[in-house]
Amino acid sequence: MSYNIPMINVERIGQVHIRMPIIDQFSGLRIQIQKTVIKSIEKTKQFIPLHETTIRIKNDPHGVIKDHAHGGWTLTPESILIKVNSNFPDKEQFLQVELPRSVSHELHHAVREKALKDEPRSLGRTLIFEGLATYFETEVWGGEPSKWADALTHEQLQELLKVAINELSDNAYDHSRWFFGTKDLPRWTGYTIGLYLIKEYLKLHPDQTAASLVTTPASVILGGLKESILSPVDPQQ
Repeated sequence: MSYNIPMINVERIGQVHIRMPIIDQFSGLRIQIQKTVIKSIEKTKQFIPLHETTIRIKNDPHGVIKDHAHGGWTLTPESILIKVNSNFPDKEQFLQVELPRSVSHELHHAVREKALKDEPRSLGRTLIFEGLATYFETEVWGGEPSKWADALTHEQLQELLKVAINELSDNAYDHSRWFFGTKDLPRWTGYTIGLYLIKEYLKLHPDQTAASLVTTPASVILGGLKESILSPVDPQQ
């Protein structure tokens, strides 16, 4: 498959542009995919203010999350890439669940990155970044959190949270280790801990939502949890 096929603007929703390949790579689903993305943008903008952004949709079965129909990346606050597998066998899961959630998730990232472009890199910052976007999916679309944010047992979560607490300020953390399960941690550990942190913060602040927190610095959210679940842990314990 060629990955250099030119792309064209196919729609503009407010300030959000949708770009797709100039030829149909989507196994006859091009129009359905386009309509789903349009609907997803329109629904997402009811929750958070969107800025000038381009979403590119590419069909790349090898570039999606294993056993899923999509993969999403916010490359910059103005550029989002979503790869899909148009041959994914469960079309309802693809078009009604995964693709809409991915659009909302990445748009939350884009808004947050634009507002907090100078926020320093750290494990804590990324846990909050992913936790908020994942919780936001459920605010927009309802249902249960995505699979990758519910990947640990309760016992694993509590033990790995202790590890994370002592590494929150690490600005050279290994992203693949924490979020994709390389080395010693289970797959999707970071996503699961991130969502847990957001749930706990929202219990303490029921007037807030993942949408209202989209521009709140991670340091504020982490600071709000220090007296409850983020007290420093003695690594010998």
